[in-house]
Amino acid sequence: MKFLQKKGTLILLAAAILMIVIFWQLAGRLSSAEPLSQTEAGELVQDLYGGKIIEVAEKNGTYHTVIQSDSGLYNVSVNRQSGEIAGIHKQEVEQQKKMSLSKNEIEEIVQAEFNGEIVSIDLEESDRPVYKVAVKEETAETTVTIDSLTGEIVDKARKEIPSSDDPSQGITKEQAVKIAKEQVNGKVDDVEFEESDGLLYYLIEIEMNNGSEATVQINAITEEVLSITWDD
Repeated sequence: MKFLQKKGTLILLAAAILMIVIFWQLAGRLSSAEPLSQTEAGELVQDLYGGKIIEVAEKNGTYHTVIQSDSGLYNVSVNRQSGEIAGIHKQEVEQQKKMSLSKNEIEEIVQAEFNGEIVSIDLEESDRPVYKVAVKEETAETTVTIDSLTGEIVDKARKEIPSSDDPSQGITKEQAVKIAKEQVNGKVDDVEFEESDGLLYYLIEIEMNNGSEATVQINAITEEVLSITWDD
C-alpha cells in the first residue's frame, strides 16, 4: 500500500513539473513575440478597413493610424505588441482641415504637372476634402482636383477659352475676376466668356459665405460692371 501511495505521489509530482515546464515555454513564446512594425500596423488596418493609410505614429506602445475612405478620415489605434484594434473613430471636419496640405504644397504639385499659370486654389470641405485648382494654359483652362491629404491628382477638366492675345477680347479673365471681387466679396465659383450681339462680356459667379450667390457681368472691352444679380 505504501508503495502505491509513494508511486501516486511521484506521478503527481511529475505532472506538476510538466505543467510548470509547459507554462514557462508558453510564457517564453509570448514574451519573445515580435511587436508590430509601423508598416505592419498600417497594412493590418488597411486589410481590415480598406481605404488608404495617411499616417502611422507610435506612442506608449500603441500605433495611431489615420486611414482615408470615401466616407472620410478615421483614427484607428492598434496595440503594438498584440496587434489588437484598441479603438476607431471618425475625424471631425476641423481635424481633417489641420491634416490637409497647405496651398503652397498644392501649388508645387500643380507646377510640377502643368506649365500654365495658377489662377485660383480653393479647398472644398466635405467628407473627403479636395483642392480645386484652376490652371490657365494658352487658350485653355484646366480645373485640377487634388486630394487635400495625399496630394494625389484625382481629376482634370480642360476647357477651351478665347486667347488673351486676341485684341478684340480686351481684358483678361484674371482682370475680370479682380474687378468682380471688388464688387462682391466671396469665392469665385465659375467664369464664362460670352458674346451677344457684338457685346463681349464676362459672367463671374461668386459664392458668398452666407450661401447666396452673385453673378457679375463685366464688359470685356471697357471693364465696366454691367450688372450684378443675386441668387438666394
